[in-house]
Amino acid sequence: MRKFIVTKNKKVYYAKCCYPIPFEQVIAVYGGDNFIVHRVNCKNVLENINDHHLFGWDELDKDSLFMSRLRVVFANSKGSLARIAKVVGDFNSNICNIKILQRTKSIWDVFLDIEVKDIDHLESIKAS
Repeated sequence: MRKFIVTKNKKVYYAKCCYPIPFEQVIAVYGGDNFIVHRVNCKNVLENINDHHLFGWDELDKDSLFMSRLRVVFANSKGSLARIAKVVGDFNSNICNIKILQRTKSIWDVFLDIEVKDIDHLESIKAS
């Protein structure tokens, strides 16, 4: 494995299967003229690994946002989804997509795709 640092000059794409974000452990898979960055535990990389590289994060533009996916299970009560959206907004993040995995009369199980700056930003949202 060779190590490379992400810079603005390289063609780097972030996998939509595992939503890697800055400063978490990731690897890059070389595909033609570009690198696709995955989380190290991504099942797609583990199953299909060919040419991969250690991955380091360079200085990021502080306004850069990355998509991350959270799985949230919550009680189906009046205002519960609004409270979750408020928490995300209070951390200067945004919900870009909601995918309902399961919904019963009493419980919702959803994926929330949210924008975050880095792993610390994501962990702060998850902790609240």
